[in-house]
Amino acid sequence: ENWERWTLGVSFALLNCVMNSVGFTLQRKAHLLAEEGIAAAAKVGSQAAEGTERMSSWLFSAGVALCVLAACPDVVSYTLVPQVVCSTCSCFRLVLVTVLAHFCLGEKATSREVLGMMICSAGTCLCLRFGPARASIDIAEDGFSHPQIFVYLASGGLLVVLLLAFDCCQAVRGQGCRICQNLQIMILPLGVGLVTGMEKIFNTELGYMQAPALPAGLFSQPRWLSMLSSLGILGVVNFYLNIRATKQLPVKIFIPLSFAAATVLQYIQSVVLFEEFSEMTYSQVSLSMSGACLSLVGALTIQPPSFGGEATT
Repeated sequence: ENWERWTLGVSFALLNCVMNSVGFTLQRKAHLLAEEGIAAAAKVGSQAAEGTERMSSWLFSAGVALCVLAACPDVVSYTLVPQVVCSTCSCFRLVLVTVLAHFCLGEKATSREVLGMMICSAGTCLCLRFGPARASIDIAEDGFSHPQIFVYLASGGLLVVLLLAFDCCQAVRGQGCRICQNLQIMILPLGVGLVTGMEKIFNTELGYMQAPALPAGLFSQPRWLSMLSSLGILGVVNFYLNIRATKQLPVKIFIPLSFAAATVLQYIQSVVLFEEFSEMTYSQVSLSMSGACLSLVGALTIQPPSFGGEATT
């Protein structure tokens, strides 16, 4: 049963990677086609660019739809397999994006990106081969009632509130001082990473709860209702922080830092909160965590944070 559960969960995690990667590539292709359409319209008139615009619009819509639908296998995967396995598979997504960009978009991979893909792929294979099968059942089934999970979520929630308060103050004050701008460069990616990590805790907990009879069961089992409400709130906060970050930070800073923060936090949660390595040997733990760390290093080698740009408000 554990093997079937693990195989199904990894399959959903990899499906999420493929859907996200293809969706992102389609959106990027749509953007490139739109630029070609603008250039064609400037040379030979707007009628010649109509076909390109329609294709661009279709590709963009398909890409967005795929990325939205990819959330479904992502949620399911976290209910079936440990966080360290799911987060390692997420690192592999950057490998797929780079390969698709190379063959479908004509964006040739550099030697650094090839090295990063090799490191990330090797790390993912190590973690899948030697990684844990599931979290500690006792802790996962206790959920909110388990002291360390309750304290962690309460502390994380308080920190998110403080981060939101700081961001709102920055938005009201405008440009602000240089120190505040530098703090915001770190706070927004860390905030997204923290909220993402907390979301994954609720996803993991859902995998150890008996599904209620809908819709009446949601009210007869308040734990389910609180889980779904918390996921909804965290989803809204995550969306808000991403929107703020896209307005204030260069993409080359925000994407790698928020990705690294979320991945490292999930690694910590897997070890400390859910004790996913408690039933494994020392060699298995070493190989699994080495693979997870290699996946993250490889992903950041493919897309390292670039601090050449300045934050804007």
